Amino acid sequence: MTTFHEKLSLLRGLVTGEVAYKGPFFVSIDLTRRCNLNCRYCRYHSSLSDFPSPVDKPFLDLPLEMLRKLFKELETFQTREIIFSGEGEPLLYPHFFDAVSVAKAAGMHVNVITNGTLLTEEVIRRLIDLRLDLLTISLWASSEKEYERLYPGTKPTYFNKVLEALKRVTDIKAKEKSQLPALRLHRPISRDNFRTVEVAFDQAYAAGCNQLTVAPIHSLKGEVTSYMLSSSEEKDLFFSLFRMKSRLKKYSISNNIDVTMQLYQIGEAVWKTLPCYVGWIHSRIRIDGTVFPCGRCSLPLGNLSEMNFHEIWNGDAYHSFRKTVSTRQGLAGMKNHCLCGYCCHIRNSIRVHRIYRWIAPFAHVLSNRGHAPSGLALKRQGGEVDLRGSNPETWCRSQRE
Repeated sequence: MTTFHEKLSLLRGLVTGEVAYKGPFFVSIDLTRRCNLNCRYCRYHSSLSDFPSPVDKPFLDLPLEMLRKLFKELETFQTREIIFSGEGEPLLYPHFFDAVSVAKAAGMHVNVITNGTLLTEEVIRRLIDLRLDLLTISLWASSEKEYERLYPGTKPTYFNKVLEALKRVTDIKAKEKSQLPALRLHRPISRDNFRTVEVAFDQAYAAGCNQLTVAPIHSLKGEVTSYMLSSSEEKDLFFSLFRMKSRLKKYSISNNIDVTMQLYQIGEAVWKTLPCYVGWIHSRIRIDGTVFPCGRCSLPLGNLSEMNFHEIWNGDAYHSFRKTVSTRQGLAGMKNHCLCGYCCHIRNSIRVHRIYRWIAPFAHVLSNRGHAPSGLALKRQGGEVDLRGSNPETWCRSQRE
C-alpha cells in the first residue's frame, strides 16, 4: 500500500513536470536473452517483430555484480517490487536463485514471470525456501493444437508439461504448508486464441491458482489490423470475460478482468486518452544494464555500467522523457520509440491521473520551475471512458450508439 508520504512525493514531482522525488515503485529486470521457446508474438524473438534492441546478441546475461549493486540502490529508494521477466526465460539465467535471494534480502516483493516448462520439483522447492512472493506462468494456449500454432517449432507436449507444473507448485506448497509463492496464470489474448479464453479459468481452477490475469497483445511492427479484434470479436470477448469474472469471484481467484476491459475500451491509441506517468513509477533494466522507462520503449535513459541508478533516475534523459510524455501531444510524438497500444501500465497511469488532473491546472502556480502539463479528461471517440470497471452490455450498447 502506498503511504501518504510516497503519494505526496509523487505529486510533488509531477508538479515540476520532470523531477522524481520518489524512486520507482517497481522495476522490471531482464536477466537473460536465453529462451527455450519461440512464442509467435514475442517482441524480442518472434520473426513478426522488429522491436529494436540495443543489446548485442552475444551478450546473453545480466552481470550478477551489476544486479547486486542495483538492488542496494533500489533498497535506499524503498522500491517495493522486482519483476524478473522480459527478453528471455528467467529460469535459464545462470545466477537465477542468487538474483531472487538478493532481491528478497533487500526487502522487495519478487515476481518471476516464466513460461513454466522448467519448473521441476527441485526448482519449486527452492523458490518456496527463498520465499518468492509471486510466480507467474504465461500460457497462450488452451490445447496442444493451439499451443503448437502459437509456439511454432515447439513440441506440443509442452502444453501438458506446463499444466502439470502449475499443479505441481500447488501440491508442493501444500506439502510444505507454505502460502508462498502465490501462483498466477497469465493468458495473453490475440486474434488467434480469444475464442478459447474461458478455458484459462478451467486451467487456473484445476491447478489451484491464486490469480488469473489476461491481457491483449499489442502490434509488433506498427501494423495493428491483423492483431486487433474486430468490433464484433471484441463484443464476444467481453461476454467471455464477464462470464469468467463471475466464476473467478465464486472461487475467490483474484483477476484483472476489469482492467483488461478498460484496455480494450481505450484501444491502441493510448496517447489520445491520457498522458503517461510511467517515468515516475517504473524502470526497465535490460541485460547490458541499459535503463528504459518501460519494456515497450526503445529510448535508453542511461546505462548502469556508466552511471549509478540514482544518477540515471534523475538525470537529464529521464527528466526530458517525463516532461515529454506528461502531455498527450508529447506522448503522441514518441510513437517511433514507444509501443503504447494496450499499455500494461495503464492501471497505474489512471490511478495517478484521477488525482493529478485536478492539480495540474494549478501546477504552474505551485511549481517554481515553470508551467506544468495541464489536466486532461479521459475520453475516447467523444465519450467518457468508464474507470470503474466495465459491463459488457453497457459497453456493447455504447458501441452501437
